Amino acid sequence: MSRKKPFFIFHNSKLGHKAFNFIQPEKGLNYPPTPKLYWNERRQMYNRLDVTITGSNGVYETEGINNGGLNRHIEYCDYMLWQYVEHLKDLRIINNTIIIFASDNGTPEWGKGSRERQRGPHIPMVIYAPGMNLAKQGRQDVLVHVVDMLPTFADIMGVEHLLDGYATQGKNLWPYLITAKPNHRVYLYSYIRGLQQIRGRLVMRDMNNDWWKVDEEVDDYDSYPLITDWDALPAKFRGERDNLIRIMGKFDLYETEHDYI
Repeated sequence: MSRKKPFFIFHNSKLGHKAFNFIQPEKGLNYPPTPKLYWNERRQMYNRLDVTITGSNGVYETEGINNGGLNRHIEYCDYMLWQYVEHLKDLRIINNTIIIFASDNGTPEWGKGSRERQRGPHIPMVIYAPGMNLAKQGRQDVLVHVVDMLPTFADIMGVEHLLDGYATQGKNLWPYLITAKPNHRVYLYSYIRGLQQIRGRLVMRDMNNDWWKVDEEVDDYDSYPLITDWDALPAKFRGERDNLIRIMGKFDLYETEHDYI
């Protein structure tokens, strides 16, 4: 990377996915070990142990690795992200760089392929841009979809014209981040094969066709109240429900098109 030349890096980490554990073959498919890391609080830096592996035919002696697990994969993702930040600081371009950290879906034990509530498509997103003086700081209670990244990147890079003539469902997030704009999206849509899911700001329908009250966020992003009596809710909840049903109808293309986008 150069301090004078713009760059774009897409880092698709395989961490957080299960794989065959060749170091401990008796464990089969799991979250394999990663190098041992230690965080030095005083110096605000990671220390990574050197790794040595000896042996053969499934019998190995190891040094410098942990026992694996999803938590260790997340830890190593944090270590890699720390390396990026430190290198950007060394190049003196951290204040002219935007870092976006996100995922694709929930873990197999929790959400991947799940029909319940939003366990499958609900993912974290962290945007770090220390030199951009963003209008929004800290945790935001807004709806953002992964398809929003395409028009957002195009805006940031000044190449929106490259999207002319393409039908996309993404909504540019950048105006929300840099202005006092209070909201971003009005709905989030997802699907698995012929099953549809949609969420608005007030209600959500999952792939089991259950409706949930989501106007107030819950700490675990999951234990929302199940809606059993629509008449007991204000009219705006029923209005959003009807609008979300209409939107799902527009995207109900599983039998006729490969993808809804």
